[in-house]
Amino acid sequence: MTVFFYKATDKSGKYIEGDVDAPDYRAAVQHVRRLNYFPIKISQDRPRKALASDWQIPGLGFFSRVTQKDLLTVTQQLATLIDAGITLDSSLSNVAQLADKPRVREVLNDVQKRVHSGSSFAEALAEHPRVFSRLYINMVRAGETGGVLSASLARLAGFMERSEDLKSSIRSAMVYPAILVLVGGGAVVFLFA
Repeated sequence: MTVFFYKATDKSGKYIEGDVDAPDYRAAVQHVRRLNYFPIKISQDRPRKALASDWQIPGLGFFSRVTQKDLLTVTQQLATLIDAGITLDSSLSNVAQLADKPRVREVLNDVQKRVHSGSSFAEALAEHPRVFSRLYINMVRAGETGGVLSASLARLAGFMERSEDLKSSIRSAMVYPAILVLVGGGAVVFLFA
């Protein structure tokens, strides 16, 4: 049996962490669901303790960038929670608690406050144009209007995942030619020197 660590929410939207013994990942997910929890994250990695390198000077986290990978994770988590029947307000709050980066937490908390005060989700996202693209905002707006926000977020997450895979493939495909150019250039310099 392997120990799996999970982060989940209950039916009221309360955030819960724990661990389960299971033979594989699928069995761990089923076990967490039998506990009447909605799994957000399940992994074999033990949640790490805060390290000295994790400490940050207050205020500096504001200037860190929200990467596409961060946004993909947030989108996947929101789609899962909303699909499970958790309210948007609670889902945003839970995902903000799970965020590793202070900047992601700040943005999500601001979006959650705006939604809580009556703004639509798309309007709240539009207040952060450096984080959320127009495509992202318009997909959310379409999902809200059609009443299919979780499906819209899931589709958006799939698109973002394919986009990241493509970028990764292009980057890895460019490594070999770059090495050849460097070695070739070094050989030419060596021969003429």
